[in-house]
Amino acid sequence: MLDLSFKIIDILRIDATPNRIAAAVALGIAAGLIPTLTLIGVLLFLFLFVLRVHIPLAAFTFTFFSVLALLLTGPIGELGNVFLAYPPLLDLWSWLYHAPVFPFTQFNNTVVMGGLILSSIFSPVIFIGLRIWLGRSLSSWPQRIADSRFRTSRLYRYYVEYQRSK
Repeated sequence: MLDLSFKIIDILRIDATPNRIAAAVALGIAAGLIPTLTLIGVLLFLFLFVLRVHIPLAAFTFTFFSVLALLLTGPIGELGNVFLAYPPLLDLWSWLYHAPVFPFTQFNNTVVMGGLILSSIFSPVIFIGLRIWLGRSLSSWPQRIADSRFRTSRLYRYYVEYQRSK
């Protein structure tokens, strides 16, 4: 049982740099807020696998924000409706609808537009904020663990023995 737990910990530590963690969360949020069966959703989902991001964390945030977006479909659709019905932008929406590729993005769907707006606002803010916070906190973690009681625990000794046996 402990071996399985240690393997999960090892999987979570793979590619655990601040940039990759922040990118995984930001892309997971963006892909979760936008319906996946659109061109934008498919491209974001492909970016999760093409870019070097922390895949387990991206999958978790994608799942969490997909469920959250499902629960908040009404308010997200209202936000999209506000932008789609905004009079100065009507000519832009008409031009994009008649462009060759843009109709496949389904931008004229209120839920897609609301999710696109929310992900455009939250993803860059989350990425920059997490990158700054993780850059500061991850550099101090080894010292924190060295100073903590966790290092003297039986679980930590089992983990060290597991690492040596690999």
